[in-house]
Amino acid sequence: MKVEKDDKDHLRTIPVGSLVISNNTTLYHMANWPKEGDEPSNDGGVAVSGGGAGGEVDGGVATGDGLGDVVVGPGEVAVGPPREGAGGVAEGTEDVPRDGEVGDGAGGKKLGGFGFEHSKSKREIFGYYRLFHRSVIPSILPLSHGRTLHQEFRVRAVNLGGWLVAEGWMKPSLFDGIPNKDFLDGTGLQFKSVTTRKYLCAESGGGTIIVANCTSTSGWETFSLWRLNEDTFRFRVFNKQFVGLDGVNIVAVSNISTDSLTFNVVKESGNSSRVRIKASNGYFLQAKTEGLVTADVSEVKGWGDDDPTIFVMTIAAKLQGEFQVTNGYGPKKAPQIMKEHWRTFIVEDDFEFLVSHGLNAVRIPIGWWIASDPTPPPPYVGGSLNALDNAFLWAEKYGLKIFLDLHAAPGSQNGFENSSPRDGSIEWGKTDENIDQTVQVIDFLTARYAKSPRLYAVELLNEPLAPGVTVEMLNKYYKLGYEAVRKHSLTAYVVLSNRLGPSQPKELFPLANGLA
Repeated sequence: MKVEKDDKDHLRTIPVGSLVISNNTTLYHMANWPKEGDEPSNDGGVAVSGGGAGGEVDGGVATGDGLGDVVVGPGEVAVGPPREGAGGVAEGTEDVPRDGEVGDGAGGKKLGGFGFEHSKSKREIFGYYRLFHRSVIPSILPLSHGRTLHQEFRVRAVNLGGWLVAEGWMKPSLFDGIPNKDFLDGTGLQFKSVTTRKYLCAESGGGTIIVANCTSTSGWETFSLWRLNEDTFRFRVFNKQFVGLDGVNIVAVSNISTDSLTFNVVKESGNSSRVRIKASNGYFLQAKTEGLVTADVSEVKGWGDDDPTIFVMTIAAKLQGEFQVTNGYGPKKAPQIMKEHWRTFIVEDDFEFLVSHGLNAVRIPIGWWIASDPTPPPPYVGGSLNALDNAFLWAEKYGLKIFLDLHAAPGSQNGFENSSPRDGSIEWGKTDENIDQTVQVIDFLTARYAKSPRLYAVELLNEPLAPGVTVEMLNKYYKLGYEAVRKHSLTAYVVLSNRLGPSQPKELFPLANGLA
């Protein structure tokens, strides 16, 4: 990896990690974050690592396989996943690796400088990333097409995660009032028959019958839940078929969700792990044999270990994103819950707080449904656009710049709860219609805020994940998204995010050069 310059000696952008970044930026991975409930400190002590042990130096870029991964030139960026309630934030230049230096591996060096305390309510606003640096934020293509950087403005920004796109790990209490909250969309369930002592399994991962003959669990034995209400659900298997009935036999053959493919889970009183499953025909499932699961038992009695209708249920996975919280509360209560969250989670005082501690920009993650406000498609609810409008008003009042970040694209670009999938599947970019829908979101946002001097950058997509998202579909979208921004603004930066997962670090170079 080399820092490249064009014939005018302008700096080109190079991709590092999940971002296309400029070469006068340093990327650190934050380690040893304080745990929830820890007292904040004033010593500015946050552990970071530069290039990992055994890293290599190439053209002024230090890389390695430790926590820090990459160091690219002077400047400062701190990136890491603090938990809710994390302690003080530190920033400084002491012992920072420079061009060509290989930093420490795991454990890394410490950033010196100053630290500051803030209350738990203030700590929450820092969300998933904390970004502090003395050069322009990573992965931006400015009006000059990524070749030069505006040196008159040095970004020091923070991510307002968990606000307009909900993430349960940032605010677990947001999910506390959901009825039957253990059964949210995307929950992975496994069922072990008490009679065969083996797990229910979608044979071949789906497309045929459900059996009860597996001694261990993996993807085929995990059923992803779709919540219709607090009592009624659908189950989706590994190959994305839905569990249903073929007569009385239990199968997973349909790729279309219909009302006939529904189930109720009945728990034993006082023991939530022992359950029965009632099918849409009104009969209970039973593991009749290891190779045959049917829904043909009308009357049940007791919870004995000799009853083939009883299963021991294990919750293998959970999702807590925007889809889960809004669908969990339902159409009557979700609007009330979300509007109160948007009103109180980030407030005007937080913007004043950031400015008072030397920050000059915020990154605001948003979901695709904001473009349909005030009547977004269910289960999403209206009101997030008004909250974003308020953010621009507060930013104008206190002199902050705003990075708009499309954190959740329609269909989910990574399957993580931060992109609001229903069940962890990656459906984004599969069709031209889906890409066009996403471009329309970028067009809507840029048109709405282009005249505001507070708009500093538009990030077209956060953390697309390979191989579910191909580089071909990503390039197509990025080109159209870039054009949508430029249609309304010639000054806003455009942020392109590299793919997470197996991908080539320079795969966006041809596209970036084509935009020049």
